[in-house]
Amino acid sequence: HPPHAVIVNGANGRRIAARLHAQQGEYRLHSVANLAEAVAIARDETPAGGVVLLSPGAPSFDQFHDYAERGRSFAELAGFDAEAIGQIEGLGIA
Repeated sequence: HPPHAVIVNGANGRRIAARLHAQQGEYRLHSVANLAEAVAIARDETPAGGVVLLSPGAPSFDQFHDYAERGRSFAELAGFDAEAIGQIEGLGIA
């Protein structure tokens, strides 16, 4: 299934959005300032039973120290217990 929405942010967000806009995909395209805003929009855009996928397409050193900090931030914004997120399968952090 194609995505309902694509949300871009970070230092490369504008460039990625420009490429996606040129593709004229059948999804809503959002450019946001940070991950918290991206998660908020994802909640609004995702239908019941849908999936939100964090798929970093570029480095995010303008916002996070490393991938683990970014993963923890996403997990917390998604509503996971901050003390238990190291046990989320596939998150790749401890």
